[in-house]
Amino acid sequence: MPISLRGTASNNASAGADVTVTLPGGIAKGDVVFAAYCEGGVLRPNQDMDMVTAGYTELADLFADDTLEANLGVFRKVQGVTPDTTAVFDGHGGSADGVAAAVVVLSDVDTVTPEDTATTTATGINDGTPDPPSITTVTAGAWVIAIGGSSAEDVPTAPANYENLVTDLNAADAGKSSVMMATRLIASPTSENPGVFGNIVVDITDAWAAATIAVRPRFYPAIDSDLGYLRHPKHKIRAGVARQVEYGLRA
Repeated sequence: MPISLRGTASNNASAGADVTVTLPGGIAKGDVVFAAYCEGGVLRPNQDMDMVTAGYTELADLFADDTLEANLGVFRKVQGVTPDTTAVFDGHGGSADGVAAAVVVLSDVDTVTPEDTATTTATGINDGTPDPPSITTVTAGAWVIAIGGSSAEDVPTAPANYENLVTDLNAADAGKSSVMMATRLIASPTSENPGVFGNIVVDITDAWAAATIAVRPRFYPAIDSDLGYLRHPKHKIRAGVARQVEYGLRA
């Protein structure tokens, strides 16, 4: 089955408080939460971006330093038998730091190797416009997630040909922050350059950070007519009861 969107969500906090994002409803075992958050700052050092919620794998930890700073953390978690209902992000407690977080939750992702290739990253200064870098997908039907974090307080638009935009911002603190995520289906393996997020006013005091994730779809073996066998591209596999249930061979 192709990758599908379970849902998106976001939230923000002031004064360096932790951010709690309530995850979309209906999350099931095997769904994958891709999470990103941006922490703004004024004369703040590079932060160790981290999740308070256990079980997340870090995909990127970026810092861009101008008059204003942008720290961006990117993570993912494969959901277990009892899926999470929230994702909590570490705000680090800076009294002037705005924090903004977002999640994209996908179904039918390869839970063993969720990323189709290594996540790519980029940072910039003298502007707050995130420019997610190119990535080369490996598997047909992969999804690309373009992610940006910025010290700008503008409401962004998605890169051209991207959808499922989710964004949040905090403009209440001196260290303003915004985060943004958007997705695109890549039908065949190729080099994909998402392009910039739009609608962000250029300000030479701003900074940005960006990441691009390629998400690998889950492989569902074809079913031979002789019930109980799975047709793998290289092997014919006799499936145990649990695997037969998983692939719909029996109730």
